[in-house]
Amino acid sequence: MHMNSREGKAILALIREGDYAHAGEEESIRLVLDHIPKGQPGPILDVGCGRGGTADFIRRQSWSPMVGIDIDATSIAEASQRYPQVQFQTANVEQVADCFSDKFGMFFLFNSFYAFPDQALALEQLRKVADDSAMLVIFDYTDPVGKFERRESSVARFDYWRPLKLAQLPEQLKQTGWVLHSVEDLSLYYVQWYRQLVSKIQHKRDAIVGQFGEAWYDFVEREYSDMLHCMEQGWLGGAIVLAIVH
Repeated sequence: MHMNSREGKAILALIREGDYAHAGEEESIRLVLDHIPKGQPGPILDVGCGRGGTADFIRRQSWSPMVGIDIDATSIAEASQRYPQVQFQTANVEQVADCFSDKFGMFFLFNSFYAFPDQALALEQLRKVADDSAMLVIFDYTDPVGKFERRESSVARFDYWRPLKLAQLPEQLKQTGWVLHSVEDLSLYYVQWYRQLVSKIQHKRDAIVGQFGEAWYDFVEREYSDMLHCMEQGWLGGAIVLAIVH
């Protein structure tokens, strides 16, 4: 079982009542858009778009044209069917420069960066398809002062996670062709959002069990309860990071 599987994404869509796989759903998208300078040029690439709800929401706020990519072909097929006004394409962010000849003016990464196996390569690839005035927007988990690395073993299954280390971020961006513009800590928002999410999971227990089975409900409830525990302990936070082309 994995939350990035087809079933996991479908369960999240059921819980969140929309095709969103990131914290805060529409509230967080609006919060991110409020940080974008007016008149920022497009086109826009949503990296790790999942089932497409976020890309379509941004398009409906007049941020267009929109392109969404995800490594999961099933999610891309579903997104293309649901949101035909957005261009979706199956692509690995670590090879994105081989997929597009056009340049993008904006990149959105909503809770996807933490899961990239090679984050430096991903940033380098995005720089190659960025125009000279492009902006990179990373909405993601943070590891406050290395606390997530030292968390208790009961949540060791999150070992593949690579949340942002804010102290190292300026150099990480600089080495890959970007310059840090701003960071806003959203850790308190994340606690609030995940408390709400765990409550929604428990409230929708019968629907989850009915469609996906008892084992999936137990897995999802434990997964997000443990994430909330990490946030409440200060081991895991969240932030909006804006970067511009170096």
